[in-house]
Amino acid sequence: KGFGEKPKKQKKPKRKDEDVSSYPIPEAKEEKSVTENFRSDESLNAGQRSLLDMREQREDKKYEEVRKVKELLAVDQLLQEDTSAAVIPEKVAMRMGARMLPFVGIPLFGGMGAFVVFWYFAT
Repeated sequence: KGFGEKPKKQKKPKRKDEDVSSYPIPEAKEEKSVTENFRSDESLNAGQRSLLDMREQREDKKYEEVRKVKELLAVDQLLQEDTSAAVIPEKVAMRMGARMLPFVGIPLFGGMGAFVVFWYFAT
C-alpha cells in the first residue's frame, strides 16, 4: 500500500551497562533472548516482526523497572546506614528561609492585615 518503500527503522542505542553493573538482573541470561534467536530469520512476515518488536519493548520495560527498583533499594539502604545523608545543609536551609520570608510572609501578613483594615472601616 502506498508508494515507494517504507523508511528503515533507526536502530535504538544499546543499554548503558555502566549504570547497572553493580545491580545484577535476575532475568538477564547469557543465552540469546527469544527475539534475538528469531531476528536473524529472513522469512518472518510483518506481523511476526511486530510481535518480536513488542516482546523486545516489554523486555526493555521490565529491565528498566528492575533497575529502578534496585536503585531505590540502594538509596534506602544508604539512608538506613547513614541518617545524615538526607539532611539539608545549614547554608541551604538559611537561604531557603531568606527566600520564603518575602514570598510567603509578606502576602500572608498583608492579606490578614487588609482583612483587619477593611473590617475596621466597615464597622
